[in-house]
Amino acid sequence: MNPITPARFASRLPLLLAALSAALGAGEAVANDFVLEHRFSGGSFRQGLQQGRAEIPPSPNGAVGPQEIVEFTSSTFTVYDHTGARLEQTSDVDFWNTALASTGAPSALEIIPGMQTLYDPHTDRWYASAYTVGASGGTPNQLLIGVTLGADPSLGEWRGFSVDLDPSTAVSALSVPTLGIDGEGLYAVVDRARLSGETLRSANLFGVPLTSLTDPTPSVAGLRSQLRFGVNSLGYRATPVIDLDGGVGSQQLVSAFNENGFKRTVLPSDWLSGGSEVSDTFELSDFADELAISHMDLVVDQPGGSLAVGSTSLSGGVVSQNGSLWSSHVIRHGGRNAIQWMEFSDDAGQFTVKQSGVIADAELDFYYPSLAVNDNGDVVVGFSGSSSLSPISSYVAVGRTVDGVTSVGDPVVTHAGSGNYSILASGEALPRWGGRSTTVLDPNDPLAFWTFQPYVSNVPSVDMGEWVIGVTKVKIIPEPCGLWLAAIAVAALPRRHSVAGSAPRA
Repeated sequence: MNPITPARFASRLPLLLAALSAALGAGEAVANDFVLEHRFSGGSFRQGLQQGRAEIPPSPNGAVGPQEIVEFTSSTFTVYDHTGARLEQTSDVDFWNTALASTGAPSALEIIPGMQTLYDPHTDRWYASAYTVGASGGTPNQLLIGVTLGADPSLGEWRGFSVDLDPSTAVSALSVPTLGIDGEGLYAVVDRARLSGETLRSANLFGVPLTSLTDPTPSVAGLRSQLRFGVNSLGYRATPVIDLDGGVGSQQLVSAFNENGFKRTVLPSDWLSGGSEVSDTFELSDFADELAISHMDLVVDQPGGSLAVGSTSLSGGVVSQNGSLWSSHVIRHGGRNAIQWMEFSDDAGQFTVKQSGVIADAELDFYYPSLAVNDNGDVVVGFSGSSSLSPISSYVAVGRTVDGVTSVGDPVVTHAGSGNYSILASGEALPRWGGRSTTVLDPNDPLAFWTFQPYVSNVPSVDMGEWVIGVTKVKIIPEPCGLWLAAIAVAALPRRHSVAGSAPRA
């Protein structure tokens, strides 16, 4: 945490007063300790159609900056202001081809749906990743990396770069990149298919120094890659950590390894600078009382029948806050699919589950969770849910931490679904949902969270449900003594700084 000086506190006083006023003011109170301060409907299947892209499943991902919100779906790139007013929208293909053209990189041949983005307050930049399929016959598939020139996420401010996923072959990727960041670099892991002669699929790890990405002329200079990790090395769906503390030399990967635990892989502190390679070491967490099925394909209920949700293994990412890692996944609980949230810690060098809890319902299936945690230990978990009687809706559950123990409350509906989701992809027997979800902190307010969750909305003209992204701002109501903690947290917010050639916006 940044040191809090009197001058720093004074400079943040207007922001503090605004945050405390909002905490005690407007919003739809749904519990004693939080409100749904703002909600709006974001991207949808029909918006993708309007942009020439009709992709499923929704694969929602979003990030929140000081003034704007960026939302990626499987079809579109959209920028909103904090009220939900749409400022800009284009297709994911147009987004990447515009960003790539700005650096002279070749156009992407085929963007695979499921982009990821994040806003980093330490560098005051937005980042994005995706991958594209190369031409058949030898052109390697590409990892795509995007970065803004500053705090403005408008389309013209993005710069795009392409990196061969595996230079030796046009190997297919199995999943969209997982993205992480710390105070030193941006990291991506991409699962890849088996090649001839290989018995297991594997993964490729990439890292780019932030000094290159945040240069006035951004680049991927110094990019480091380590290719073809076997699933026995990194585990399934390895996910780089989003380090909210902005640490340096501390990047970690977390993966679902088997039905009894998670695997942590710690990158050497000099890995990004070209030093030691990541070694095949095993640090498996213990796992408490529940069957971890997050790496398996799931089938859930909706009023019109069954719904395939695929694998939800760490689909909402892994975040680091105050030295602990936090994540969530799906488990089987009480005969239904439920959400398990987890705090991992390093106990004398042993990667362990410090605490965990279950969010469940006797009638509803819950799936595709994501979470965020602030400096006070407040936790917001967002996810989808449905049953044979309840259409797919978006939910949140809010937790508070007291004396190191986190208690998460009952789920609350943020966007109620209507209708039945029945859009089928070619060759699939069941409609497919998900891809991921996202929950993030508000960089302006330590007590505010935003979550991006899909729900189904009936289209009367065709009597069929489409996917829509529900965007919700959740505001924590502090305890009386928590007002002073909020004051400290506001004063300690990362100070956004300009990079040479990039002036802060008004």
